[in-house]
Amino acid sequence: MTSGMVLTLKGSLWLNAEGTVGMRVTAIEPGFVRRGALYLEDNRAIASLRAAGVPGSRLARTFVHDNPENAFKNLDCKPERVMVVGPANAQGVGDLERRLSHSGGSSPEVFYRTLSWSVDAKMEDFQAHLREAEELDLDLVLLVRGGGHWRWLRGYQRADLGLAIQRSSVPVATAVGHDADVSVADRAASLSFTTPTAAAEAIANELAFHRRQQTRAMRHTAERRIQAEDQAAEEAKLASFEARIGVLQANYETVQQRVSEANSRQHNAFKVHTQDLLDTAEMRVKFISRTASVAVLMAVTAMVVFNDQLLASLQLSPDSLQCWLYRLTIIATGVWLLVWQRRARNSAGLASTSPMKKPPRDVDSWRFAMKRVRTVRKLRRLRHHTPL
Repeated sequence: MTSGMVLTLKGSLWLNAEGTVGMRVTAIEPGFVRRGALYLEDNRAIASLRAAGVPGSRLARTFVHDNPENAFKNLDCKPERVMVVGPANAQGVGDLERRLSHSGGSSPEVFYRTLSWSVDAKMEDFQAHLREAEELDLDLVLLVRGGGHWRWLRGYQRADLGLAIQRSSVPVATAVGHDADVSVADRAASLSFTTPTAAAEAIANELAFHRRQQTRAMRHTAERRIQAEDQAAEEAKLASFEARIGVLQANYETVQQRVSEANSRQHNAFKVHTQDLLDTAEMRVKFISRTASVAVLMAVTAMVVFNDQLLASLQLSPDSLQCWLYRLTIIATGVWLLVWQRRARNSAGLASTSPMKKPPRDVDSWRFAMKRVRTVRKLRRLRHHTPL
């Protein structure tokens, strides 16, 4: 049996000592149907909610109240400022207030408004509270009432209440009655809870979740800031280190350039000095060779000029064959010596193709030998071993 059902029963009535009327049922109307006025009124209220766009899941017979642990998960609402609407000095309002007071840092800012909602209550009073919540820019309106007889909760089955809740610009949650009570107001609300304590539990859980999220975000922001500062410090150190490396590299390149220039000058000086030694040695050797050629020429001339005395000392006749052979030999030898000296002087600038058996050990030895060279042959061999 549910409210609104009409059922014909047969039996006997009795009255106990406490004044309670009881009935001993002996027969029930066969094939009874739901045709009571309250039942039909509830159906019309549900139809009006369906026409207003209330989700079908909240209008189904399988409807259950929201779980306080994750009730706000699918609702874009952070209940930091809440208006609680309920009867004055009601137990349900007191339970909610006590639960919120023990939530510590997860307690919202609560605006309590008195409203004893019943079948005969004026809709204007409830709508005034909704307008006030909108003007105060509140996050949630919570409609609260404790449990009791179904007749006391009948006002929450009104269609106009459901429509007002469904059309409210501020989300409305309900916490009316007990676990088994499901009213039109519950179906039209954004959230519904079994009891006011469950509603307070859901609000506290949601604020605690947001607080954890905020703490986590702050921690993450702080970690990112510290990380950014550390990275900036590392980048500054790296930039300073790179600048120092750049200075050292520039100094190193300058030193290398100076060393290269010094080596180049030293090498050029060495080449010039070596060439000077070679030129001097070549001039010396050529001078000695020319001197030798002049000496040969003078000797041949003297032997030709004074050949009569030489022939007389040799006891040779001037017209004899031996005398002519003597003259030819002297002249040929002189010519050969002059030609040989000339060819040697012409080849003084060329290095020998065959190395020395005992070449100079080092540059200083080579220079010393070059200063003492007297012959073309020795000069050419020393040219072969010219230091680079």
